[in-house]
Amino acid sequence: MLVTAPISEIPPHRPFVEEISPEWYFRPEGEGILIGMGEVPTKNLQLQIHEKLQGEMILRAIHRVPVLEKAAVQTAWTGIRPLSPDNLPIFGTMPEINGFLLNCGWGGMGIIQSPIAGQLMAELVSTGRCTTEDIQPFSIRRFDHVYDGHSSST
Repeated sequence: MLVTAPISEIPPHRPFVEEISPEWYFRPEGEGILIGMGEVPTKNLQLQIHEKLQGEMILRAIHRVPVLEKAAVQTAWTGIRPLSPDNLPIFGTMPEINGFLLNCGWGGMGIIQSPIAGQLMAELVSTGRCTTEDIQPFSIRRFDHVYDGHSSST
């Protein structure tokens, strides 16, 4: 991801813009624009900014929003997206720990889905259940068949 300096040609109430393939997006970030682009999943935990991917991201940004060609980069970083094995969020109670609530694994879609996640979490905290949406498909229990709760060194 990178964040630009302010760009006067882009209005302050700019929308979140996303292109599904490749996974490219931009959104407001302070006075500037945050530009991001997904990369093939990796198990490599060496978090370094890849110049090739950054170049592709900038070209994609200029293609979609030509005025971004004038943008100055203020900062850039990379990271690992918190995704679950089935790419769905993990949401609800942690059965073994009373009062521990889960709202994670959204990956890059979390910012888009945060309004419903907030509504559901408010319901869960205030009443102990969700009425707006069935959260059962997002339960941590869906992984019981692959994880038995014990770590293994093999």
